[in-house]
This record gives sequence, C-alpha cells and structure tokens, in this order.
Amino acid sequence: METRSGRSLPAKLGLGCLGIVGLGVVAVVLVAVILAVAPESPRVDVDRTAELPQPAPGAGVPEGSRAPLRVELDLGYGDIRVEPGKPGEPPSVEARYDPNAYVLEQSASTAGDGGFAWTVRFDRRAGAFNVSALRAMLGLTTPTVRVLLPPDERIDLHARVRRGGSRLELGGLDLAAVEIEARQGGAAVTFASPTAEPIARFVLHAEQGGVAVVRLGNASPAVVDIEHRMGGGAIDFSGAWRNDADVTVRSSMGGMSLRVPEDVRVEGVSGEVAAPGPGPEVGHPTLRFSIESKMGETKVVRR
Repeated sequence: METRSGRSLPAKLGLGCLGIVGLGVVAVVLVAVILAVAPESPRVDVDRTAELPQPAPGAGVPEGSRAPLRVELDLGYGDIRVEPGKPGEPPSVEARYDPNAYVLEQSASTAGDGGFAWTVRFDRRAGAFNVSALRAMLGLTTPTVRVLLPPDERIDLHARVRRGGSRLELGGLDLAAVEIEARQGGAAVTFASPTAEPIARFVLHAEQGGVAVVRLGNASPAVVDIEHRMGGGAIDFSGAWRNDADVTVRSSMGGMSLRVPEDVRVEGVSGEVAAPGPGPEVGHPTLRFSIESKMGETKVVRR
C-alpha cells in the first residue's frame, strides 16, 4: 500500500519510529550534558543528638519502670547504617547528603506511660525539580545516614528501610523487640554480640531485594517472624540462644536459606536437620519451625 507521497505505509511507520528513537537519544545526550556541566550542590554534614523530653510532672511513673524507648526509623535512598553508640549518650543521627535533593527530619516526644519516642526520617525531597533531584533520581548521588543507639537504654526498635543498602548492627543493645520492613534494596541485620536480654520478638518483612540475618541466636528472640517476597534471603540462627523460640518463615518468588546451629534442638523440620547433632542435649533451647514456600525453595541446613 502506497501513500500520496509515494512511500509505502510500513516505510513511513519505520521512519516515524526512527524519529522517536532519535529524539530519545537526543534527550539522553542533553541530560548527560546538563549533569556533566552543572556544578554539583555541596553536601552537608549533619550530626543531631536526640533531645528526649522528661516525663510530665505528676505522671506517676515510678523510677526505673519507664517503658522502653521507642525508636522509629524511616530511611531510604542511601547508604544506611544503624549501630550501637557510646554508653551514657542519647541516640543520635549522622548524615551526609545534598539538601537540595534529600531531607532529614527527627522528632522526640513523651508517651503517656512515661516512655520516650524518637523518630528519624530520611527521604528524597518531595516536589524538587532541579539538577540535584535529577542526579538523585538517576542514582548518581549516594547519601550516607548513620543512626547510633545507646547500648544502656531499653529500646523498642521499628525500622523501615528502602531503596538503598542498609546494615543494622544490633549486637550488644538492650532491645525489647525488633521490627524491620525492607523494600527495594539490600538489607543486612547482624548481632555480632549477645543483646543485654533475650528479646521478645524479631520481625523482618522484606520485598524486592536481598536480605541477610547473621547470628540471630545472640538476640535469642522468643518469637521470630520472617516474610520475604521477590528476592533471595539467608538467615543464620547461630549464636548464644538463651530460650526456646517459635520461628515462622514465609517466602515467595525467591530462594531462602536457613542455617541452624548444632547446639539447639529443632522441631517442625524433617530429614537430617531434625536429627540431633553432637551438641543438642536435654535442656538445650528448642527452635520450633513453621515454614511456607511459594515459587521458590527454602533450604534448612545444620552447621
């Protein structure tokens, strides 16, 4: 079929597609030129210490019976680190970032039970349209955020990390409970040393990214709840278990590896893993597993 210009319709469509591709190439080149020529905004170094308020007068909270410090972290788009700080110092956050592209917020408040709540948020600046924002959208800038938690303060930790690399070193802290949500990025949670006390629960819900938990036994949680979708995961249950644990693991659209130490008893897992190794004896902690896998394999090994 020919048109009045003498070219066939498929030929004209082909020229049109080439034109669209050409415009796309030009746009990419223009963006590259802008990013190369425009000066990068200076990054700022921020060091903020939480100023936790005191309980309201007449709150009637006995000394030493205050609820744990509730730490709420909402961190994304960067190199994220959470780790113990120095004894006797309040929680704090250190960051290095471009203020034209990112925003850091923190707040502290007093709860009704006399406890404290500390919130830290780090995110891209909403509505920003400039060279800094463009660099951030293309992943050409990597901010760093470091949160320091006091090892001598009882803490109830709630963390949401996303779209970046996150490492949470929680060994040595006095943790009541840990709940972590990880999305669209790699996340590693480690307990290099035992926590001050066994924690009540460890919750990790991850999606679209790889996750790893190392030496979870050093936290000795009574309840473990791990859910992972679309990505690989490796959970290491080694460490100094001090009590039994109910462990639920759900995974879909990805593989999961569970490493169980030889000095604990295992229930809910068949095969060689269930057989006692050289270490487990009467009185040793028991890990009771409930495992569910969809569109992927969950492998349990003893080491």
